[in-house]
Amino acid sequence: KENKNINSLLKSLMTTKFFRIFRTNLLRDCEFFKKKQKCILGKCPVYEEEEYNITHIKTYIVNKTLDSKTQEFTKHIPIEEYVDHSDGWMVDEHLDEEGSFLDIQKNPERFTGYNGSIIWNEINKQTQLNHNFSTPGPPQDFLYR
Repeated sequence: KENKNINSLLKSLMTTKFFRIFRTNLLRDCEFFKKKQKCILGKCPVYEEEEYNITHIKTYIVNKTLDSKTQEFTKHIPIEEYVDHSDGWMVDEHLDEEGSFLDIQKNPERFTGYNGSIIWNEINKQTQLNHNFSTPGPPQDFLYR
């Protein structure tokens, strides 16, 4: 029953502009892949949301009537302090003038022929290199204890 309630809530959130539309640059170069990857099917259109490409970024006013305990929990670190733009994994898409807005309702999830293995292998390789993790053993070593 709870899953149905959550699913219903998520579906209603996806109809709001705030959760439905996001900005990205699909043509941005990736420092990890020098070779441009092509869509296997060749039929993977992405529909841009032109209306929001003009101005979509809004500023939100902080509610300063919160009590001190709540304010402590709602503090955040400015993005400049934790985003390292040189690592290539996280980019502030709102600063990218070549980015465009996409609507998840006009661009539904669908099969593209890409299983994600190339990017996941690279993520795993970079994570192991950066953190000196050992290569995990077979799944049965930790799944079936």
